[in-house]
Parts: sequence; C-alpha cells; structure tokens
Amino acid sequence: MPLLDALPPTLIVQRVLNRHAEINRMVATGYPVSEIARRLSLDRKTVRHYRDTDLDMLLASARDRRSVPLDCLKPFLQSEFARGNTSQWHGTVRATA
Repeated sequence: MPLLDALPPTLIVQRVLNRHAEINRMVATGYPVSEIARRLSLDRKTVRHYRDTDLDMLLASARDRRSVPLDCLKPFLQSEFARGNTSQWHGTVRATA
C-alpha cells in the first residue's frame, strides 16, 4: 500500500502534496531553483529539498512531527470534548500544564 493511501488528509499532507507537484512541474518546465523559490515564496533549500526528495519520504516526514507541550493533555482534552464539555476545563488544563 502506498504511503499516500495510509495517511489521513491533513492540512500538512495536502501542503506537501501541492508543493511537491508544483515544484516538480516548474522544474520539468525548466525554471531555475531561484525562480521557483521566488515565485512560491520559499527558500531555495526548501525547493531543492522538494525537488530531490521522493514524495513518500516527504509524506513520511510530514506525518512524523515532533511532539508539542500539549500532547500530554491530548487524551484528556479528547475525552472531555467527546463528553460535550468544551469550555468548563480551562482551569484544569492550566493547572496540569
């Protein structure tokens, strides 16, 4: 199964797909890296990275993001939200964070 089929359609996955397609289309058309970077408002290193890296590797990188401080609260927040409690626990989160 290709990696693309296994990933949920998140915003970051969609951004990676769009950037990869656009950069590789421009490379195939003959645009230099500097021009691609200028037109897409990206750093030249980012353009080279998308040009030189396989799409599956880019998608794997997009999926494996570093944790953030609130990750430890995610199960609690999800359970509270599932119960319909969306505004009562602000003080609880602040106390545990």
